[in-house]
Amino acid sequence: MVGLYLYDSTLLLNANEGILCSTLSGRWNVHFGSERFLLRGKEPYLPNPFLPYRPIYRLRWCLEGGTEDIGSAWQPPKIGPYWILCPLTWGMVMALFVMIPAGLFSRFGVAALVLGLIFFYSNAITALIYVALKRELFGLSLRKVAAMAFESLTCPPFAINLVRHISLSLPISEDLLVSGRQLVPADSLPPILSAAVTRVESAIDWETEGSERANALGKHQLLLSNELKACQDKNS
Repeated sequence: MVGLYLYDSTLLLNANEGILCSTLSGRWNVHFGSERFLLRGKEPYLPNPFLPYRPIYRLRWCLEGGTEDIGSAWQPPKIGPYWILCPLTWGMVMALFVMIPAGLFSRFGVAALVLGLIFFYSNAITALIYVALKRELFGLSLRKVAAMAFESLTCPPFAINLVRHISLSLPISEDLLVSGRQLVPADSLPPILSAAVTRVESAIDWETEGSERANALGKHQLLLSNELKACQDKNS
């Protein structure tokens, strides 16, 4: 069950994709996948496995630049509807990783196993009913809700990621770096810009020297490097 949960949690990101997420205090940050270990040419990213109730958002950014002059960034949806799913998510976690194992490997036996199954499905079904009723608020179609319900009820570890499944299904067209600059605190920007510079440099290595795209990438790399240096100087 742990393996299935981690498998379902893991995302494969393109070089021009990142994850925008928020802490309980409302502090935003941007995360990238692992550039050192690729799967099918993509960067694997594992969200914090102990925080399945927090929504995460996948955004793209333009490797060649050209979005620095955009004045408005993406505004995340209200967090309230997601927090209602928090206790239901923890209920499913307790059922799968505490109660059911206790039934299988302790003296509590069948009673704990049956109680765990009942507790899991009562929480899962309640969460799915809530999502179905609020599907317009979450930006979900009825077909998408039905697919999530089928997946969650037939493979219980996947149900723990219900909040992430909802937030990741939200189509977002805004640029990741533009949104990051406006949402992320200044002291957290240097690591983000450094990761962006590394990915642009990697893209340059794959381009023909002197090509139009190589020149555009080079200009963007220079802009990001200058911005990174300015942020580091400001924070030092």
